[in-house]
Amino acid sequence: MFRFKLTLIFICGLLFGSYHGASSQGARDAKLTANEIMSRLDRTVEYPQGEIWGVIKHIEPNGATLSIDFNAKIQGSNSLFTFKSKNRGEEMKVLYNRGGRDIWIYDIHAFRLLHKTAGAGYDSVLGTNYNLMDFSNLKFRSNYVGVIKGRSPIKGENCYELELASSPESLGYGKLTIFVSVDTFLPMRIDFYDRNRILYKFQSLVKTGKKNNRIFPMRYEMFNIKTKSVSVLIFSCIKKTEFNWEIFRPENLGGQNATVLY
Repeated sequence: MFRFKLTLIFICGLLFGSYHGASSQGARDAKLTANEIMSRLDRTVEYPQGEIWGVIKHIEPNGATLSIDFNAKIQGSNSLFTFKSKNRGEEMKVLYNRGGRDIWIYDIHAFRLLHKTAGAGYDSVLGTNYNLMDFSNLKFRSNYVGVIKGRSPIKGENCYELELASSPESLGYGKLTIFVSVDTFLPMRIDFYDRNRILYKFQSLVKTGKKNNRIFPMRYEMFNIKTKSVSVLIFSCIKKTEFNWEIFRPENLGGQNATVLY
């Protein structure tokens, strides 16, 4: 379905150091607190610095499909995503500032620039099951209060079951339940609840790669309970590079002709 060269993915996977920073020995530390697990999870899923390429494949229950390619430029606490489709080319740019706490969305065809905070980022990314907030890379520990509910097996992995509740000032989801691998601290499954704390979608880690005893995620699947649709997220490659900081300024996102909405 996806034409990625496996060797390229493995080579690029070596650069995803922050995705798998915890060693197996470290994962066996006894009596970790919820905050300690959340901190390790934050390090595991933190974007690596540089340029990332990937694709979202969205599948409706009737078999209709939509493919969205994306490119992301990551530097410091800022990231700039460009999403494009086969039929319309580049459609949307999304700028995340302050570690995802500020979101700027530029509609390329409408010449419209919109500003949101992460907590208002429930809008879908071009009709997929992934929301703007899902790419923000917000820190779990900074935005949720975590409780360890126990341990559960997920796809053969022994996992911590964490329940993360948002506070009124939180920028995240209403609630999350995350099953974190005891060995790798990868998120094997995440259940997403809206601001009313109603479960409406969940994400599963479907495929990982391994190189030099390091494990990194290659593919996620997000299932929407209401629509019964599935969105497949694949990270294909990353290139270590640095960018001019000007590209991470919102005033440079849409150009002079953009209509700014707050």
